[in-house]
Amino acid sequence: MTALDQIKNNLRAFVKSYYTAQLLRGFILFLALGSLFLFLVLGFEYFLWLGSKVRLGFLISILLVEFYLLYRFIIVPLIYLFQLKNGLTDKQAANSIGKHFPEIDDRLSNLLDLEANEEQSELLVASIHQRAEELKPFNFSKAIDFSKSFSYAKWIAIPLFIFSVIYFFGDIRSFFQSYQRVINYDLAYAKPSPFNFVLLNDDLLALQNESTLISVETIGDLQPEAISINLAGEEYLMKNNNGVFQYEIKSPKESFTFYFSANGFTSNSYNFEVIKTPTILDFILELSYPKYTHKKKETLSGVGSATVLEGTKVSWKVATADTDRLLFKGVDTIQDFMSSAAGMFSLSKAVYNSLKYSISTSNKNVSDFENLEYSFEVIKDEFPKISVIERKDSLIHNKAYYSGNLSDDYGVSSLKLYYYNILSPDSIMSLELLKPNSPVSSFYYTFPSGINIVSENSYAYYFQVSDNDQVNGSKHSKSQTFTATILGDNQLKNKELESQQTIISSLDRTVEKLKNQTKAMEELSGSQKEKSSLSFNDKSKLNSLLQKQELQENQMQKFSKQLKDNLNKANRDDGLNKLLQERLERQELQAKKNKELIESLKKVADKINKEDLSKRLDDLAKNQKSGQRNLEQLLELTKRYYVTEAASQLSKDLDELSRKEMALAKSKLNDIPSKADQEKINELFRSASKKLEELKKDNNNLKKPISLGIEKSDMDSLNKDLNKISEQLDKEANGHKSSSSSAKQKSAAEKIKELSEALSESSSTSGANVTEDAEVLRQILDNLVIFTFKQEAMIDDLSDKENAFANTSKVILKQQELKTLFEHVDDSLFALSLRVPEISETINKEVTELYYNLDNVVKKLSESRIYQSVSYQKYVLNSGNTLSDLLANILDNMQESMKSGKGDGSGEDFQLPDIIKGQSDLNKKMGQAGQGKESTKGDSGSSGKNGQEGQEGQHGSQGKNGTSGKQGKGGKDGESGSNGSNGKNSNGGTSGSGEGGSKGNGEGNGQSDGKGNGKGGAMGNGNTGLSEDALKEIYQIYKEQELLKNKLEQQLSNMINKEDRSLGQKLIRQMNDFQNSLLENGVTRSTIDKATIIQYELIKLEGAAMKQGEKKERESNTNSNSFTNPVLTQPAIFENYKNQNEILNRQALPLRQNYQNRIKEYFNTND
Repeated sequence: MTALDQIKNNLRAFVKSYYTAQLLRGFILFLALGSLFLFLVLGFEYFLWLGSKVRLGFLISILLVEFYLLYRFIIVPLIYLFQLKNGLTDKQAANSIGKHFPEIDDRLSNLLDLEANEEQSELLVASIHQRAEELKPFNFSKAIDFSKSFSYAKWIAIPLFIFSVIYFFGDIRSFFQSYQRVINYDLAYAKPSPFNFVLLNDDLLALQNESTLISVETIGDLQPEAISINLAGEEYLMKNNNGVFQYEIKSPKESFTFYFSANGFTSNSYNFEVIKTPTILDFILELSYPKYTHKKKETLSGVGSATVLEGTKVSWKVATADTDRLLFKGVDTIQDFMSSAAGMFSLSKAVYNSLKYSISTSNKNVSDFENLEYSFEVIKDEFPKISVIERKDSLIHNKAYYSGNLSDDYGVSSLKLYYYNILSPDSIMSLELLKPNSPVSSFYYTFPSGINIVSENSYAYYFQVSDNDQVNGSKHSKSQTFTATILGDNQLKNKELESQQTIISSLDRTVEKLKNQTKAMEELSGSQKEKSSLSFNDKSKLNSLLQKQELQENQMQKFSKQLKDNLNKANRDDGLNKLLQERLERQELQAKKNKELIESLKKVADKINKEDLSKRLDDLAKNQKSGQRNLEQLLELTKRYYVTEAASQLSKDLDELSRKEMALAKSKLNDIPSKADQEKINELFRSASKKLEELKKDNNNLKKPISLGIEKSDMDSLNKDLNKISEQLDKEANGHKSSSSSAKQKSAAEKIKELSEALSESSSTSGANVTEDAEVLRQILDNLVIFTFKQEAMIDDLSDKENAFANTSKVILKQQELKTLFEHVDDSLFALSLRVPEISETINKEVTELYYNLDNVVKKLSESRIYQSVSYQKYVLNSGNTLSDLLANILDNMQESMKSGKGDGSGEDFQLPDIIKGQSDLNKKMGQAGQGKESTKGDSGSSGKNGQEGQEGQHGSQGKNGTSGKQGKGGKDGESGSNGSNGKNSNGGTSGSGEGGSKGNGEGNGQSDGKGNGKGGAMGNGNTGLSEDALKEIYQIYKEQELLKNKLEQQLSNMINKEDRSLGQKLIRQMNDFQNSLLENGVTRSTIDKATIIQYELIKLEGAAMKQGEKKERESNTNSNSFTNPVLTQPAIFENYKNQNEILNRQALPLRQNYQNRIKEYFNTND
């Protein structure tokens, strides 16, 4: 045997040792892991006593796991050991040996590589032999360490430990019996019970729906901690009570079986028997109410008690189960229910008084098993209820408004008003207001409509409601008693003057706030121009300022409306009153426009760029300044009007006092003198003196006070005379009146009369002389023309560019002088406007525009922006010319007035035919306005120089001083001129009615050339938006409709028939709708149609009035306190008053009587 063969034999011995070691290690692991898995499975079965399917699973898992371990650790090494399958190669074995023997390293591997070489040379064979000889001494089997395989024997200790624990501390036999249960998985095994269940109940018997307590205990070595009872397949845990387990079965219906279970052990099954009892399944009450209550038949289910009306027929229908007899038991009666069908019982009785009763059930098993107690509460007819709320308007005297709620059990039959003079409490009169015939109702009433009363008397009155009780007779309830004093004409006038004074004071404070707002707006506008962008603080300041301004405009609207309403109540046709009302209406509209402008600015303030914001702020500042000027002028005019009205009223009071004093003087000389009457007159005179002092104070607050014609010394002297008369009458108290007393009284009466006439004359001639005013206006116009000429000269000077830049400081100085000149003109103009009301908003707007452009001229000059300053100077010149035009027109009108004089109105009230005619004229006027609106262009007049001396307009006589369109700054619309007198056309318009120019092409942009078309701007036409004249025309139509509506409301008080009043109220609503549409949309086809419908309805109303015999011819204008029919419509003061509770209370809710009563109580307690 060669050395190489020995080496190979040695390698085979190494491989055999390698697999022998693996087999030894596999055997140990097979024993350890197989035993451990077996113990685990048996442990589960030992403790849990699992079912057949689980045990089958365990058996399969044991077989699979043990077979896998056997194959992996024993069969696989044996296959390699017996070379049934190739294992380690010589090369792999050589590598393993080289790793174990460092002396060999890779020498053995190299030897095998040389031996495997096919090219065998002598040198190679010699080398192989030499290497084999060198490796021959090594025993390769020693590379296998069998001690490592034996080291795995420690894993056998785990199952041995488990076996030892079970053996010494458990039941080893029982444990390994679980192996038999796994092997015999298909057999059922019962776990031995360590205890027995003992039922403690004597019998298992109970009545139906009667709760039963089941008790059980256990006997044995072990005691369970908890026991469950199984009922109908459901388990319920029993309560442990000192070792006795209990469970309560509530209301059993049917017999049942049960058993106990604890810790996996179960008891035997038990049967429990339930005895049937008589039971009521359904309970129905049918309530048939008396016919006069108008209540429908009512059915109640499931209840035996009810609240019913007296005489109600009650029918019981009872559905039962297992019941043989049903009894009705009253206080002194027992009655059987009738059995109508299987399990159905019925009974009927009439109930007149409150009743308590019971119903009992019986069957063959039990008697009187259930005894159900019920009761009926019988409701008697109650008194009707009334609640009344009073509201009064501080601006409307001699009227009170009432809203009330009425209620009764079955129905309210009537509502009446009872009233009497407080001086004659026994003379009670009544007025029937309503016959609602319903359980719940509400009403409105305006006192003193529908009743006859006398002025300057006090009345007490109350409302009385009656019900429809047919059993006990009608019952009545009344409200609280109200009182009212009916003021006379003079008292009413004094109240109105007090209201005016209050409103004027509020308006005065508003004007001061408006000045501050205007100043703040100008500062903000100026500061933001100096910045490239607005900071957060600037935006916050702007928003705050806009909010304050919006609040201010709201206040202005409110005060303007209040003052206008107050002036409207004065019922005077003098020009100043009408003019003030017009000015207030325009002020109201302007405040509304300003509010809209502010709202739009608030929305876009954060979005638009700086230039747009600056322009909008400038526009707002100009509007504010113009509005401030208008408001100051309007306030002063209103104060003047108040002073003249107060003087006029004081004159009437003194005249009345004079007549009373004269009546005393004319009393017979032999009459006993009445000092009390004289003292009353003295007191009234002292009161008049105080009023005069207040009047003088208000008059002195005017910028140009009125001459009242009465001095304080006159009043003091007359007061002394009256006191002397009283002293003399006191001396004559026991005798007869002397001629001396009568003479003094007559003299005092004449003096009072003189004071009255003096005051009356001063109030009627309070305005300045027309001639004087015309002269002042002429001087103002002359100064204004001088101003415009100088301004024009400055424009020419600035056109010389070299001179302009060289003499900027001199130009600024001259411009400041011109501004000072215009300020003098403005001061005079404002003073004159207080006497000439025609100087109104249009002129104020031009003045504001002129001031704005003057300020910009100086500003641009100071910045050396000559071209821009020239542009603003042209605007100044244009405004000056326009203002001259307007003032010239006013001067012409004043001159015409001095020639022709003023005509007075008739002062008569409109009747229904007048209203119809007025509506017809208004419709024609709207038709003409609509046609004019549809035209694309109006006819313009011939051109005039600088807007002066406009020539004849189409279809109109020659206009005086026609006004050119105003130069539009940056494309602004040109303005038409002011209105001429009748037949005059101020701006070459389309008609000769004095409203001309509104339809002309006066809306062009750029410099006007006197023809209505603008230079350098696009020509405006009649359908591209509403011009100022068009707005004026719409406003005039609105005013005329408002007048017709007011007259119609006055006529409604004379209409007796309810249908007529209803038609009239419908007309009022239609007129309100028409006015709203007119303001929102202007003159459109829709508004014209609405006006036509109003005219048609007026004709229908006239026909109805004629049928009722209420048509009247012309009547004198009298102050009547007699109201033909009561006013029962809802007053505006109650429009937002009715709350949700009252709305619910008015509905016929489908509720039972007791719930209806609770709801009424709730409403009463929450009113």
